[in-house]
Amino acid sequence: MDERQDRPALTPAALLGQLEACLDAHTQWMETLHRTLVCGMPVEPEQLHEDSHLRSRFGRWYAANGGAELVDQPAFRDLGALDAELHAAARHLLIVHQAGNPIPADLYDLFAAKSAAFTRQIRRLARAFSAAVSDLDPVTGLQNRQAMLGDLENERQRSVRTGAALSVAIADIDHFKRINDTHGHAVGDLALTTAAQTMLRHVRPFDGIYRIGGEEFLIVLPYADLDRAAVVVERLRNELQATPVALAGGGSLRMTVSFGVAQVAGEEALEAAIERADRALYDAKDGGRNRVVKAGSEPVRRA
Repeated sequence: MDERQDRPALTPAALLGQLEACLDAHTQWMETLHRTLVCGMPVEPEQLHEDSHLRSRFGRWYAANGGAELVDQPAFRDLGALDAELHAAARHLLIVHQAGNPIPADLYDLFAAKSAAFTRQIRRLARAFSAAVSDLDPVTGLQNRQAMLGDLENERQRSVRTGAALSVAIADIDHFKRINDTHGHAVGDLALTTAAQTMLRHVRPFDGIYRIGGEEFLIVLPYADLDRAAVVVERLRNELQATPVALAGGGSLRMTVSFGVAQVAGEEALEAAIERADRALYDAKDGGRNRVVKAGSEPVRRA
């Protein structure tokens, strides 16, 4: 069995931290290499190996994570190839240096170009994942309100262009303040994470879930009119009710969630549709919680 299967999946935040660590290690490696060349220091044997790139901080990390979903992308494969080329160019410099000969300018220029290309690529990737992390809620790992606004606008434009239905739902964990007050904020965070992961497992593949503040989540439901959206959300409500929050010290906590659902009407402003879903959510709360209410309708029957 591949050992990587037992490792936790890389998140954008974890990947960003590892890229930054690799860049720091690359800078230190460059400093050591230049010190060796300029000061006439002896060459470390491992720097002359054909697989010296696999012994670097980045090379070891890439070999260990190359099969991970986020890393197994063309940009990362390019970075791996650049790292191998960079170490090959460095090896040629060190061989010339070890023989006591002056280093030709064209050989050094090739090495410098490889180093610059590697640094640019790793910084480009770090910037991309930094932007991704800024759109993530740190507690649940879901995208936040900022990301939701852009995605929802894209879905609205697609709905207008194709005529396909589009609905939104707002979910709110029932009695969340009581959970925090009784069990502490760590358990509150655990309830948020459990709710997020449960919903992610049971929405349709093309639905989107976002944490929009506090204990509230927004669900984007493309290709779903109001009735279809209510069916999807009712399934989520049942799954959430059946999924206990496992407490660290043993035992579990029952959690329920209320939902308000609204269909985006034609070219209606998104804010208006979200406001209607929010009013339906308040109706669900006022009606006893742990239920789904469609905007302008009666609650969906509970199982």
